[in-house]
Amino acid sequence: MTRAIHWFTVLAIIAVFVSVLIGADLEDPEQKKLIVGFHQSLGLSVLLLNGLRLLWRWWHPMPSLITDPVKRRIGHLSHAAVYGLLMAQPLLGWLYVSARGRTTSFWGLPMPALIDKNRELADSIHTWHENTGWLLLALIALHALAALHHHYVLKDGVLRRMVRGR
Repeated sequence: MTRAIHWFTVLAIIAVFVSVLIGADLEDPEQKKLIVGFHQSLGLSVLLLNGLRLLWRWWHPMPSLITDPVKRRIGHLSHAAVYGLLMAQPLLGWLYVSARGRTTSFWGLPMPALIDKNRELADSIHTWHENTGWLLLALIALHALAALHHHYVLKDGVLRRMVRGR
């Protein structure tokens, strides 16, 4: 279950960032609206998947394969940072859309506004949303590099376990 949620989240995050890149170049308002709706739905899917993963990990804790306490602590902190940003990023997006006075959509289902319309606050939240996105990308890159380090340097089977299972 952990692997399935992990890889669905990876695919959703890739699609979220691709939708931003595609949407930035669109001039047709109908196409832009379609991409924005897709972006919102994917973002909320990431929020849902991350919530499910956190619940799953709470009920089914994974044994750590790392014996060094410092490396284990770094691993826990980096995972906590990724999980936190995976929760914060879609929530910031939802808050931004709400503050703009627009409706967030989750695969066609309108979602309630989280806050009242406030253009100045919307601009501030949008900046946070963008910066958090870049920070999330940086942490994901570090996460991938750490997985490669485990595989090629430590040869401890961590990456193999996440790709193929035990």
